[in-house]
Amino acid sequence: MAKFPWGDEAMSIPITFVINMITALLLGVLLAFTGPESAVGVAATTEELRPVAVVTCVFFVMWYIFLGNQVGVKFTQGLPADVSAAAKDIADRTVGNMLEQVIPFLTLMWLEAIFVNPRTATILGWIYVAARFLYPIAYGIYGVFTILVMFATMPNYTIISYWLLTVFFKCFFSVDLHAKINATSPWLMLLFLPACGLCSFIAFLLLAKPTTSLIIAGAKKEKGFDAEEGYGEIDEE
Repeated sequence: MAKFPWGDEAMSIPITFVINMITALLLGVLLAFTGPESAVGVAATTEELRPVAVVTCVFFVMWYIFLGNQVGVKFTQGLPADVSAAAKDIADRTVGNMLEQVIPFLTLMWLEAIFVNPRTATILGWIYVAARFLYPIAYGIYGVFTILVMFATMPNYTIISYWLLTVFFKCFFSVDLHAKINATSPWLMLLFLPACGLCSFIAFLLLAKPTTSLIIAGAKKEKGFDAEEGYGEIDEE
């Protein structure tokens, strides 16, 4: 019998890609139905930004819940050492991942709300917070990092990419991508959101590759390995 419902491996890149595309399609359906209503002209009003402020407050309540997970694990008595270590790792990684994403999330959500569409920023902001709350749950079910965590992260990468693109186009080109796409057909969002979902893969696997290779080459050189021959030691004779 397989260790997990999807097989014996905790993680799978193909399944991760499928989750990414499915969640992106669902977000596309959502935005196709909601439309670009409430798109801003020059900038959103204070009243229009109030719902985004509420999402921000709830996000920070969740932040302290995650910090509470760390405290709770630390002060739980009587746990076997290996169980305590595994639980601590999950609690720490939950906070760590949240910290890694907090700057793009909050910054882009507010930029989306101020310059593009506060209604869309609010809707996607709630989805982001809900998915983020699932992170420790998905991680904790099996006690190790598994494909379930992707359900908490993949939609959020898509949301971040969507905001990044729509804010950039609105502020640099004065083009509201959502409104422009919607004017042709709302259902084109089912193509646009999966494209946004691919942005994280492009950033991690392609855009980062040159500097990743440079980092690895430099580390090999510093540690005395031959960069051209893989991990063989450099002959100093």
